[in-house]
Amino acid sequence: MHQRQEMLATLRSKSNQMASKLNISYFGSRDSLLGVNITPAEAMSRTTGLDNQGLVGLQ
Repeated sequence: MHQRQEMLATLRSKSNQMASKLNISYFGSRDSLLGVNITPAEAMSRTTGLDNQGLVGLQ
């Protein structure tokens, strides 16, 4: 029983590590796509007037 608890704790720890790495890489790529010093208003102004095809192209 103790061995299974250790295995579960190890899996939980690994999943938390993977989740934190994914979050860091997500925010890093988001900054590189939008620009580091861009405000939310500037990001919204880029999409003004775009149709669905333009929005997909922006992504």
